[in-house]
Formats: sequence, structure tokens, C-alpha cells
Amino acid sequence: MAEDFPLDEDGYDDLSEPEFPLPDGVSKEILTEAGTSQWLKPKVGDEVTIHYVAKHSVTNPPEFREFYSSRSGEPFCFTLGQGQVAKGLELGIPTMRRGELAQFTMTGDFGAMEGPMEAMEGSKFSVPEGATFLYEVELISWKARSDLLKDGSVIKTTMEEGTGWKTPQLKEEVCLGLRILAPDKAVLKEVDDLEYTLGSMNFGDASAVVDRCLVGMKKKEVALLECQRELDFGDGIKMSDLAVTITLKEIYETKDVSFQKDKSLIKKQIVEGQGYETPKDGSSVHLAIEAAAAEAWKNLSFQKRLLDFVSGDGQVPDALEFAAMDMKKGEKAVLKVKCPDGSLRAQLDLPDDLPEVFLTLSLESFEQAPALGMDEGQQKVERASARKEVGTRHFKAGRWAMAVLRYKSVTELLTYVEHFDDEVRGKAKELKFTCELNKAACFLKLQMFAEAKVACRLVLEEPSCRNVKALFRRAQAEMGLKNFTECISDCKKVLQLDEENRDAKVLLRQAVAAQKEADKKSKAVFASMCKALGKDGNETQEPVSKHEPVIIQEKGPADGPGIVATLFQGVSWAFLFFPNLVFSNFSYFFGYFWQRLTGKTQNGAG
Repeated sequence: MAEDFPLDEDGYDDLSEPEFPLPDGVSKEILTEAGTSQWLKPKVGDEVTIHYVAKHSVTNPPEFREFYSSRSGEPFCFTLGQGQVAKGLELGIPTMRRGELAQFTMTGDFGAMEGPMEAMEGSKFSVPEGATFLYEVELISWKARSDLLKDGSVIKTTMEEGTGWKTPQLKEEVCLGLRILAPDKAVLKEVDDLEYTLGSMNFGDASAVVDRCLVGMKKKEVALLECQRELDFGDGIKMSDLAVTITLKEIYETKDVSFQKDKSLIKKQIVEGQGYETPKDGSSVHLAIEAAAAEAWKNLSFQKRLLDFVSGDGQVPDALEFAAMDMKKGEKAVLKVKCPDGSLRAQLDLPDDLPEVFLTLSLESFEQAPALGMDEGQQKVERASARKEVGTRHFKAGRWAMAVLRYKSVTELLTYVEHFDDEVRGKAKELKFTCELNKAACFLKLQMFAEAKVACRLVLEEPSCRNVKALFRRAQAEMGLKNFTECISDCKKVLQLDEENRDAKVLLRQAVAAQKEADKKSKAVFASMCKALGKDGNETQEPVSKHEPVIIQEKGPADGPGIVATLFQGVSWAFLFFPNLVFSNFSYFFGYFWQRLTGKTQNGAG
């Protein structure tokens, strides 16, 4: 069924109606503005509730006489676009916001009432020819209605508006309430807390309808679906004329919180936290672990625990550190941990043979470390030095991801140091460069070679920098990235600064050997390509039969291939010959000139 209703690039088509300017003959004056939080407007098909006062002109210049007012009774409800009100109101009300009071001035064609309004008590009147109408309208509320399948078979009505701004998207998980009523109002199905992933087809052939309904909803919004089409909501029973009420209770935000983004730590937010702030390095964190489960929510024997720790100090396992750093106060989440390490199993008393574990976490509260001002240079250097020592401790313990984050916090703390005193500024820069180098070492351990190269570059960009460690670690990163030429260059720079550097000599030999092997493979590939091209060229020539008689033309010169054919033959010959010539001799010439150039550089000019 989903294929019957194709979606746009974002997952769903736009169900909103475009807004058009009012035509000549209809003008609007806002008497009372709507609240600043009311920015939505009704659209065609919505059920609108208004109070209005209607007047028409009786003289020229016009004086207006009131002929109807809903203020004396109940508000008037109608559906936009059904011709139930004056044509000018059909055009004007979609420009209003909830709570807005506006006055519309209309010519006779736009102001004459039609349909139900014409038959309302007190609305029968005689209108002078060429009369002008005034409508004072207050937009009280409306229920948004959408034709989900564009054929009138499923109509969505918003019964209660939601909160916030987030709406679920395709492949996101939500928690919803579902109530299905049969045509005789009997309850066919009722579920309070149902977890559902958009696009999962868990509702059978009604999945496309449910997805289209959910995609525009906000948290705590209630929608009613009037389904005239026969639908099966996953129970194997198809019925039509169903009334389906969907309540969007939560939008689960799923995020990869692992350091290397390898999906080893997946956090699913099930209760949204307060505000936007999350714990930073050095924050005091109060984290509750409420439950533990394995193998698709198979609960383990576990007792709730409350952990108090300083973020970044390594007092809890890395998985809990990374999860807490991404949570807001009051947030509740389920953390999926693949291959939990020994520290996590030991601290939470988990079995040793678990391939993955699901932990229910709740961030009770946290307190950020005291902020330092721009002028507190000495205090910043002291704090940065302390966090560097914490990072070094993590590095020695093999917790390289934790170490990187500590070193990163130091470099961020010392971003602006030019206004420090000379002595403090010198210490700050030295500390910052040391942490960048240590970051590179951690990235190399984690095999994150591109990040290691960037960290080294930040150090080497400093004028007159001749840091052997930075050059060598960048050479290691280039080797990991298979940039053998750059690795060779950096190794030679290291040896120029330190001729006895054994590690650089070993890496240089490895890079040279790897480059030769890469050249050998490239040459073989190019040779096979040229051979294949030559073979194809030969196969295109049709063999001449030995028994075929040779026809000799006695008169006139032999017919040539023509200008176009001659050009084609020349280009084809160049295309086959030139690559073979270049690729066969490139390595020889490059090696010859490189040897002369490097030999001249080492021995000096002359």
C-alpha cells in the first residue's frame, strides 16, 4: 500500500495549502493582533470556529447597518472551502491567526452570504445594489483537517494541538496511543503505550496512513482519522468506516554517542530533558541506572543505582561517560552497549558473556564547573594543566577516547591567550601545543589517521616550529592514510633534525617499500589496460580469407579512407600508443631525476 502513495524527498508530501494575497474587492484591517506564539493559520478543509458581526452599506457615502451578529449566541462553525460563508471570508480567514480580530471590507460579489449563513436566523435582508459589506471576524479556533491520501478516503482532524516544535520523521521511533472504533462505535483496539518506527510497516497496509498522520504531529498532539477506505491495522481484519484516534506521546531521539561513531553506543531518548544544557568536562553529575536488559529487552536481575562522579575524571566506565555528556537534566534514555567492556560489567555486576546490554539511564542533575573570565589567565592555565594530567592518566590506562576529550577541553580553554601576560601566555601556548601532540598520539592509537594529521598540522603551522614529534606523528598518519610520498617526505624532515631517530628510519623503509609495491601494482594495472585496449583494436579488424580473390582496380587511384576516417585512425593510434609509452617509462624517468635531485640536495650545490 505504501507504493500507492509515493512520498517526496523528505519522506512525505507537503499537505499544507499555499497562501495567496487577497484579491481586489477584499481588504483587511487588523483590529487586535494575535499572540506572538500563535503563528499557525487555518487552511482549506479545516473546521473553523469564529465570532463575526456582518454589516452592509445603506447610503452613499456608505453608512453601515448591522444585519447579523454571532455575539448574541454560540460561535459559528464551518469548514473552509465548502462555500458555507461569503466568498470574501473564504479568502480572508486563512490569513488570520488564532485570537486575531480583523475587519474585512468587501464589494457585493465577495460579501454576499451563501449556503448555511443565508438561512440563519436574522440573516434575511435586502441588500441595495452595489452595496459594500463589512465583516468583523474573531478567529476563536480551528481543527486542522488534511486529506492524507488525496482521494478523500482518509481525513485527519487535529483534535488537540501538541507542544514544542519537533515532529517525527521517517525511520524515527515514537511512543503513541491508539484507539480504533468500528462503525457501530465498538472498540476494536486500544493501546496506551505503543512503540512504533515510522516506515516499519508494523500496521500492515495501514502503515502508510499512520506514517502520514504522524509525520506532521507534535508531542502530545491528538489526531482523529476518519477512514472510509478498507484498512488492516496489523490484525489481519480489513474494515472501512473506522474512527482511529492517535495520540503522539513521545518522539524518541536516537543518537550514536560513541566516540568513533561506530554505533557501539546508541542512546534512545524516551523522556525529554529540561532546557538545552548538557554536562561538560569537569561537571558534577548525578546519574541513575534504573534497569539493565539483554537480548531485545530481556530483563536482567538488577537493582537501581545512583552514580555521583565528575565528568571526564574516569570514575565510571567510558560508555556511561559518553552517554551522560549527551543528556539534559531530567532526561531518561535507553543506552544500547555493544560488547560491554570489563569495567562496565564489573561496576554493574553484569554477566561476562553478553554481546550487548540495554541500560535505562536517568540524569537526575548536574552542576557545571565554575566558569572563568577572559582575564583569569593564571587560573585558566592551572585548570588546563590539571585536565591535561587527567588526560595523561587516561592515555596510560589505554582509555584513548577519554584522553582525547580531556586534551580537547584544554585546547578549547586556551583558545584565546594573546591578552595574557607574557609569562602566562608562553605557558598557555606550550600547554596547548603539548595537548595537540597528545591528541595526535591518541588518534593514532584509535587509527583515526585524518584527525591525527589535523592535530599535527595545528602544531606545525606555528612559525619557526621544528617539532620532531609533530613531524613523525604526521608521517605515521600519512602512512595510515596510504599517502606514502608524504610519509617519506616527513620522515626525511625528521632525519634532517634528528639523524639518529631509529623510529623514523624504520618508518621510512616501510614507506619506501610500500610505495614501490604500490607503483608495481599500478604499473601492472596500466599494462593490463593497455593490453586490453590493443587486443580490442586487433579484434575489430575482420580477417581476410585466404581463398578470397584479390580484386585489382586497373583504372584510377585506390579509394582512401576519407578525411574523417583518417582522423579517427590517427586519434585511435595516439590513444593506444601514448599511454603505453608514458606509463612504461614514467617510473624510470621519475626515479632517475629524483635520485639526481636528492643526491644534489644532500651533497650541496656543485
